[in-house]
Amino acid sequence: DNSIALARLAASADDNADARAQLATAESRSQAQYDTLPAAAFDRIQARVRWLNVESQVFYTMHDWAELGRVARATLAAIDDGSGQRPGDSELLLRRAVAQSFLGMALLGQNNGPEAVSVLEQSVTGYHDTPPAMAFMEDRHFYAAEANMDLAEALAKNGNRERARSLSESVLTDWEAAVVRQPENWTIKEELAKSLVLLAGVLDPANPADAARRQSLLDRAAAILNSPESQGRLTVNDKEALVKIGLLRGAAGAKEKTEIKQP
Repeated sequence: DNSIALARLAASADDNADARAQLATAESRSQAQYDTLPAAAFDRIQARVRWLNVESQVFYTMHDWAELGRVARATLAAIDDGSGQRPGDSELLLRRAVAQSFLGMALLGQNNGPEAVSVLEQSVTGYHDTPPAMAFMEDRHFYAAEANMDLAEALAKNGNRERARSLSESVLTDWEAAVVRQPENWTIKEELAKSLVLLAGVLDPANPADAARRQSLLDRAAAILNSPESQGRLTVNDKEALVKIGLLRGAAGAKEKTEIKQP
């Protein structure tokens, strides 16, 4: 649907008013199609779940955590209804992982770290364990990597920095490999930049080796997001990553000065 593409584009540009307007148009069209399907039929539930996954993506891009949480929970409820008719349906299981991932992001955005970790763990497991589904047309590996990055962030916020670091290292390796396979894909480069910042954030600046690597990671991320290729393409998330790079560099500098002043 063109309206969904426009909603995503508007949300990425931080034009939430236009994003909501385009989303309302898309939802109206989706509802019209939904209403043609027999009540309680599996196809009706399936169509509803697919729409809610798409809607969640827009709210995630907008960083509207309250709406994202509401829609993700509605998705999980609809999936439960569908699973009652077709237990073990692979598409529904994968869409459950997507919904759990979005719910985890919403919880993380609302500073509910412990619950976010629990939900994101379930999402990651779902992506890993569910058999392939022909009807699931989205990039499963991309979604799984996103869930892993959010899980790493949630773990770090909960104080489990060792596991957060291990997971961040793994995610970074995956995105670096993805860039090698698709060097012209800007979206993958954006994700690589995010993973570089994520890992830098869990390294210990008091450790000389970590401090040096942290600086290198932040420099690489900044180079991607400030490159000529980035001009006119930076999303809200990209801009937030640049702010975080500045904050992490500032925190490291402040710590360095403090240590120098100590007798």
